[in-house]
Amino acid sequence: MGADLITYIVVGPNTIDLSDDQRAAVVKQLRINAKQLREDCLKELNESNCEPTQEAIAEVLADNGNNSALAEVLVDDTLVESVLDEFLSTWHDWRRDASTRLLPGDDSRCIYVAGEMSWGDTPSGAAYQAIDIAYGLGLLPLLGIE
Repeated sequence: MGADLITYIVVGPNTIDLSDDQRAAVVKQLRINAKQLREDCLKELNESNCEPTQEAIAEVLADNGNNSALAEVLVDDTLVESVLDEFLSTWHDWRRDASTRLLPGDDSRCIYVAGEMSWGDTPSGAAYQAIDIAYGLGLLPLLGIE
């Protein structure tokens, strides 16, 4: 038994520059997505007769394949903007656990790879975490990232 390389490999624009109106629309959609995800978690907790604490929400998220760190955003949706900011910072700046290359045949887009070696746990690198949380909240397609 050995370690595995756990990664996200995504393709998106080289740079993501949002106007104020675009940013507002993305944040609005993220709040809608967070509300739906929160309602799904609360429904599952209610069916299990569990208290809807942040820790319980984190456990439901993890059990359903989402990053448990999303629980903080679901409890306090004012943090939705910080998810966007962290993701944009990660996309545009160097991170230890990430690499980018231009997409062959399309210099306006790049391939972004983020991840780390894992012995069974979720990678803890900043780029992996930013993409994982953004993915769970439905941010990637809003920014043209596949």
